[in-house]
Amino acid sequence: MHASQPRQAFRTVARRRPLRYVLACCALAGIACLARQTDAAEPMFALDSEFLKLPADSPFAACSACALDRQGQLYVLHRGKQPLRCFGTDGRLVRAWGDDVFGTGHGLRIDPAGNVWATDIRQHQVFKFSPEGKLLLAGGKAGQAGDDAEHFDRPTDIAFGPD
Repeated sequence: MHASQPRQAFRTVARRRPLRYVLACCALAGIACLARQTDAAEPMFALDSEFLKLPADSPFAACSACALDRQGQLYVLHRGKQPLRCFGTDGRLVRAWGDDVFGTGHGLRIDPAGNVWATDIRQHQVFKFSPEGKLLLAGGKAGQAGDDAEHFDRPTDIAFGPD
C-alpha cells in the first residue's frame, strides 16, 4: 500500500461530510419548526399551585416520588414528617403514614390491586402497604445493605410483572 492512499481515502470522506452535515442541519431545522407549531397549541394541563391542601404543621420536605391509583388519588412520598401521603381527587389529604417506617423514602408505585409499594434507600428495604396504609410486607433487613436473597442495597424503584 502506498503512503498516499490513506490520505486520499480521508480526503474523499472529508469532502462528503459537509453534505451530510447540511442534510442533518436541514432535518433538525424541520423538526424544530414542527416543534414550534406543536408548542403553540393549547396545553393539555394547567398548573394549579393551590390544588394540594397540606396540613399547616406538616409541609412537604424533598419529594422523591408520586403515583396515582385507579381512583385518581395521588400518593406522594417525601422526606419529612408523615412521609407517605394520599390526596383525594379534590386535593385534600385523605391519610398519611410512615413516620415509624421510613429512613429515606425514595421510590413509589401502586400495583394493579391498589397496594402501595415504596422503597427506602437508607433502611435498604422495600415496603408494601394496603391502600389504607397498613404495612403488609417489609422486604430486606432494616439498615443492612447486601446482595443476597435477604437484603437490598439502596433499592430505588419497583416494577410489576404480568403475574
